[in-house]
Amino acid sequence: IFYGWSEETLKRMNISQINNLPVDILKKEIKKVICREKTIFEFVHRKADGSLIDVEVFSSGIQIGDKEFLHSIIHDISDKKKTEDKLKLLNRAIEASSASVVITDSEGNIIYINPRFAKLTGYSLKDVIGKKLRILKSGKLSESEHIQLWNCIHSGEDWVGDYQNRKKNGEFYWEKSIVSPIMSSTGQLTHIVSINDDITERKKILEELIAAKDKAEESDRLKSAFLANMSHEIRTPMNGILGFTDLLLNPDLNSEEKENY
Repeated sequence: IFYGWSEETLKRMNISQINNLPVDILKKEIKKVICREKTIFEFVHRKADGSLIDVEVFSSGIQIGDKEFLHSIIHDISDKKKTEDKLKLLNRAIEASSASVVITDSEGNIIYINPRFAKLTGYSLKDVIGKKLRILKSGKLSESEHIQLWNCIHSGEDWVGDYQNRKKNGEFYWEKSIVSPIMSSTGQLTHIVSINDDITERKKILEELIAAKDKAEESDRLKSAFLANMSHEIRTPMNGILGFTDLLLNPDLNSEEKENY
């Protein structure tokens, strides 16, 4: 049933008709079994419909009378192989990621860092393995925020936020972090994954923009105050000039009064 051939057909077939290895290599592997050098193999087998499957084969040689036989137990490991390939792909993505990645156990003890983390912080895996994440603690995250972070994780939810950490050389840097809990099938916290983007330069640019905005607003305020003051200073003598000009236009004034005005 597994291979798609009938029992009678399988009994007439040679193992090389199922195994995807070249015959000469397959014979060498069988020889290892007979010589008891190896008992467990991973092969690619061919089914009756032509499809290929990954299998794990446990083989041993047995003696019956004066004849040597090969006894094998075969397991379909196609799903296992797919999972392994997916894990390799994910591992490669994490290793090459531009974001720093840290994985800890449920108590916050570091068990993995990717190359980006080491490059950013200056800490090697040897420096941080088995240590708490507080090795990076800058003192900038308040106690209430720290409690909120842990409560969020233990409730099975992601925590997202910006905060400052400290590099090995003491330099501070800003990170945008997504901290995610990994839960067991029973709902128990087993691991914590922290994915972090360095936003130090972004924060610096933002601070410069805010400072420039504040400076522009202060400059605008000073300009408005200056113009208001100048307006007041000009308006006072102008009122007097306009008033006397009005008086000078009075036709009933004599020469002495005009001269006085």
